[in-house]
Amino acid sequence: MTKAIGEMVPTKATSVVNLFKLLKDVVKAPESIEKPLRDALLPALASQGMLAALCIPEAAIVGMSLNTHKAIANELEQLDGGYSALNDYRKAALSKLKDVDRKPELPGRGTIDWYKNELEEKNKELSCVANDIALMSLKLNDVLLFAHDMARKANQEEDFYKRRSEILRKFKPS
Repeated sequence: MTKAIGEMVPTKATSVVNLFKLLKDVVKAPESIEKPLRDALLPALASQGMLAALCIPEAAIVGMSLNTHKAIANELEQLDGGYSALNDYRKAALSKLKDVDRKPELPGRGTIDWYKNELEEKNKELSCVANDIALMSLKLNDVLLFAHDMARKANQEEDFYKRRSEILRKFKPS
């Protein structure tokens, strides 16, 4: 029973090799790494100890102490350069992931680009307000048609026209 469990759990050496491959993939194409994995990796790449403790079962990566991590990395033939190479990839991967998640910086206040962005935002707001006014005008027209129909049925059209004029006058610019 314990042998079967031991076979399912990746060895620490396999874990270090898989971590090295993952770091290489991150450095080569950080956009290809899915967001949940990026979110798990980003804090782990901040320090050597956090990277050693990283545990990602789906990728066959298990957590271990930093000393064990360094010793295994230095002994593996697959890691050309040993732990030093792994650490260099950690730093490069951290930089790449930060760049992927970085939001584009807004231009400085008072620059031409800043004014262009402000103009674009104000035009969007103005468009939304214009659409709201158009929708309210349509609704007001629907209400007035309904009120006219009711006034006609009640034989009070003159009173309706008088009140409609009062209401519409309030919407005219002064």
